[in-house]
Amino acid sequence: MKTPVSMKRHLLLLPIIVLLIISLGTYTILSQATTPGDVNSDSSIDIVDALLVAQYYVGLNPGNFNATAADVDGNGSIDIVDALLIARFYVGLINEFPGQTPTPTPDNGGYSFTGVLNDGYIDGSRVAYTTTATFDGSIVTITFDGGAGFEWAWLYTPDHHTMTNTGGNIWSATLSGYSAGSTLEYYFTVRKNGQEANNNDARHIWIVGTGSPDDTPAPTPTQPGITPDPTTVPGDYVLVWSDEFENTIGPDWVFETGNGDGGWGNNELEYYRQENAYISNGQLVIEAKQENYGGCNYTSARMKTQGKKSWCYGRIEARIKLPMGQGIWPAFWMLGDNITSVNWPACGEIDIMEHINNETQVHGTIHWDSDGYVNYGNSTSVNAADYHVYSIEWDSSAIKWFVDGNQYSEANILNNINSTHEFHNNFFILLNCAVGGNWPGSPDSSTTFPGYMYVDYVRVWQQQ
Repeated sequence: MKTPVSMKRHLLLLPIIVLLIISLGTYTILSQATTPGDVNSDSSIDIVDALLVAQYYVGLNPGNFNATAADVDGNGSIDIVDALLIARFYVGLINEFPGQTPTPTPDNGGYSFTGVLNDGYIDGSRVAYTTTATFDGSIVTITFDGGAGFEWAWLYTPDHHTMTNTGGNIWSATLSGYSAGSTLEYYFTVRKNGQEANNNDARHIWIVGTGSPDDTPAPTPTQPGITPDPTTVPGDYVLVWSDEFENTIGPDWVFETGNGDGGWGNNELEYYRQENAYISNGQLVIEAKQENYGGCNYTSARMKTQGKKSWCYGRIEARIKLPMGQGIWPAFWMLGDNITSVNWPACGEIDIMEHINNETQVHGTIHWDSDGYVNYGNSTSVNAADYHVYSIEWDSSAIKWFVDGNQYSEANILNNINSTHEFHNNFFILLNCAVGGNWPGSPDSSTTFPGYMYVDYVRVWQQQ
């Protein structure tokens, strides 16, 4: 295994410290330091400060020693880690000490906060931490020193981020689009060594905000109040699964990434990324952005329950507010579980809702194989920029499409009529927002980016 570059730099400091500990003897400090790391009160933080801490740690009394200034990681003890942190600060590998009081940073009037992770709780093999930071600026970088053995880390905020391992035990994520002085609430979920972690596994966090311009965050969606409460579910149905998207994206979703085969078979223009799906104000947000990534000019997200959850028959519904614009193609749909063995269209496809461009209608369609590709569907008028409940009711006889409880289409599948046997198997759910493709065409100068697809919930009901 290769030693990360940051770790190599860290270790290179050890022999220097060991050699100079002996040469310094009992260095006398003339006054108490007032700045973390400046243990000899000479108004600078340098290698001498690191060496004095190392002396103290090995029992060579450095004289008038300021323990407050030396405990730069804020853990209540003075050890070799404090010495190494001061040395790393001196050579420019870090610009903040963990565990200290927030101090302004010179970067565009930014503000930084450092502190020890706290309020951890254990959930099976995961451990989550929550705290709060206030900052000034639109870009915030959160860095997490997890200690050894971490396999991955998620950062949950009003957005949802996968943290990136930046070397050694350090994980980092960058957030954007927050206003000056706002409060950011977040927590981590981490997995260590394939088993239960504990509160002591997370060492410290660093949060740094800057005033650099960046993307505007997803606006808080308005809820016009014109959508009826989904109490139109027939009385003989019971709720068997749902994701309410209150705090996190549930565990039954997996993300597809990339541009697929031939733009997912439709000549779509986006590159799907998990980072484009997150929780905001108790709703799932799928964000379509105009940016260069993976050889594409746009990014978005596509998520599915394949391999996690699937169903045969029931009422499948979601409350959704759609983005508008030329070349924008959001969808709430289903595919047959057996797609990996029989391929499309033999697996069957049920489009509960599709919308393209600036249309004032949504579409509901089924696709299947009957000695060749066939489809059947209808559309209904709707203001897609408002919230609506899109649903199907599906049994052994028919598939019916609804908007806000009002039926607008029906497909007969009784006794496999017209070779519709596909629709008597299990199907999984998909949510995505495509950009471009054969059907909507490409975005143009009138298209506004980013575009936001809001999903309040997804629910599956089945008859008792």
